[in-house]
Amino acid sequence: MNSCPVRLREHVPSDIERFCELQMSSQVARHVSWLPRTRAQCEHALADAIAQQRSAERIRFFYAVECQHVKGMIGSVGYTIRDSVSADCGWFLLPDFWGKGYAAHAIRALLALAFGSGRMTSLTASCAIGNRASLRVAEKCGFRLIATTGDRCTFEIHKEEVNRRSATM
Repeated sequence: MNSCPVRLREHVPSDIERFCELQMSSQVARHVSWLPRTRAQCEHALADAIAQQRSAERIRFFYAVECQHVKGMIGSVGYTIRDSVSADCGWFLLPDFWGKGYAAHAIRALLALAFGSGRMTSLTASCAIGNRASLRVAEKCGFRLIATTGDRCTFEIHKEEVNRRSATM
């Protein structure tokens, strides 16, 4: 039996309804400065995420988060490459799935993907200071606070830290 309640997969066209629900949510938008999006913006963003999967020079790696007991995606996580060894990552879930540990599981899976590729050595993430849930997720997953600017916190994690944590589990 799989002990992790979530899995990550590449986005597919049939994600559109849940993808739009996530990115058009006023609850999610309270914590994400560039949300909510319009339906057209959501459709474009999903099409871009899918197109990136086929790109020889892929820089955006966005994944649908699925829960074992729920049909369809419950959220989205991903990272955007900044340079040859580092990337910015982020996560968000549909509100019905907040506070249940799914985000931390999804981020741990994302770290395994990002650092398993061989070239990434660090990831950063940021969130609003008032977003206590995302602050906790970052801390639970081993990110270290590196800056507080205005109303945002920025965190960082290195591949060797993830490897060290994995070895002790």
